[in-house]
Amino acid sequence: MNKRISLGVAIALIAIAITVTFLLTSSYTLKKFNDEYSGVKATATRFKGLEELNELITKNYYSNLDKKITDSLFNNAMIGYVSGIGDKYSVYYSKAQIDEANDPLKNSVSGIGISVKEDPHGYIKVIGIITDTPAQELLKVEDLIVEIDGERVQDLGYTESLKQIRLKLYDGVAITIRRNGIDEKHNFTNQNFEQALVSGEMLHESIAYIKITRFEKGASDLFKSTLMDLQSKNAKGVIIDLRNNGGGEIAETEKMLDLLLPEGDFAKAMFKDEHEEVIVKSDANFLGLPLVLLVNHSTASSAELFCAVLRDALSVKLIGERSFGKGIMQKQFTPKNGGLLILTVATIRSNKSPSWNGLGLLPDYEVTNSNETGSEDKQLSKAFEILNKGVYNG
Repeated sequence: MNKRISLGVAIALIAIAITVTFLLTSSYTLKKFNDEYSGVKATATRFKGLEELNELITKNYYSNLDKKITDSLFNNAMIGYVSGIGDKYSVYYSKAQIDEANDPLKNSVSGIGISVKEDPHGYIKVIGIITDTPAQELLKVEDLIVEIDGERVQDLGYTESLKQIRLKLYDGVAITIRRNGIDEKHNFTNQNFEQALVSGEMLHESIAYIKITRFEKGASDLFKSTLMDLQSKNAKGVIIDLRNNGGGEIAETEKMLDLLLPEGDFAKAMFKDEHEEVIVKSDANFLGLPLVLLVNHSTASSAELFCAVLRDALSVKLIGERSFGKGIMQKQFTPKNGGLLILTVATIRSNKSPSWNGLGLLPDYEVTNSNETGSEDKQLSKAFEILNKGVYNG
C-alpha cells in the first residue's frame, strides 16, 4: 500500500532542502571570499615590505641616491618580480631597455651570423642563427653570451658588449657561451654575409628548396612570392628548411600556412581559464604541392607550430633532429611606466596532436649532420630522396 506524504510535510522537506543548499552555497562563497581576501592581504603585506625596504635604504644609505639610481632600483625590482615566476619566456623590460632594443643595429651581430636580444639578467640571448655562418656550427637558439674576451657581459652592459664584439671581430674575439648552465669558450672572426627571412631555389628540375630564417613581419609576403616564383619554374614539390629557425610571430606563421592548407581550423591556444582560441585557420585556396620539412634542435616556437600543423593536416614528413620544444605563447603588456611585460599566457598545439612544449617534435626520419666544414648535408639529401619519391610515385 502506497503511503502519501501530506502537503505540510512536502513543504517542510522543500524548505529544508532550500536551507541546506543556501548554507552550502554560503559556506563556499564565504570560503572563496576569505581565500581571495587572504591573498590580497598577503600581497599588500609583501608590497609593504618593499616600501619599507625602500625607506630604510633612502634614509640610511651613506650617500644620496639620485633619480637614475632609484629608477634602476625599482626597474630591477620589477625585473626580479617577473623572473621569480620561473618562466624564462616571461620577462619585464624597462623603458630604457626598450629604447635600446628599438635600434635594429643593437640586435644583431652580422659578423658572426646571429640575431640577439637582451636577457633579463643582462646577458645576450641568441634568438636566431643564419645558415652557413660560424654561428651555425657552434651556437644554438637560447644560448647566452656571458663573456667577451674574459670580460663579463653583465659588467660591460648589453649595448657595450655588442659593440665590443663588433670591434674585436676583425682580429678575432673569444666569446663564452652558456648552455644548460655550462660555459664554453669559442673564438670568432668576422665574415661578411646576409640572409633574407625567406629564400628559395630549384635543386632539381622539379624539386624546390625554401629556407625560412624567422617568422618575422614581412616573411609571409616573401614566402608567397618565393613559392610563386618556384612554381613558375615547374616546381612539383618543395623542401622547406626550418633548421635554426627560432620562431617569431604566430600571425606570420598563420599567413604562410594558409598558402599550404585546405580550409579549416588547425591549431589553438589554451588558456588557464580553460577557454581556447584558434590561432591557425585557412581558407579553401591552397597550393597542394608535396612537402617535406627540415628541422633540428634549434627549430623552435612558431617554427614548431608550422611543422606540427603540416604534419597533422597533410602528413608532411619531418627530417632531421628533435626540435627545441617551445609550445607556449606570450602576450605583450605595456604598464603605464613605459616598460614592457612579456608574459606566457597559453600553451599552443595543433588540433590533432598534444602540445610539444618541453618535449620537442620527433622527426619522422632522424638524420644527424656532421659538424665538419664541407661535409655532406645528410638531412637535405634525405629530404630530397623522400620528396623525389613523393613527386614521381605519388
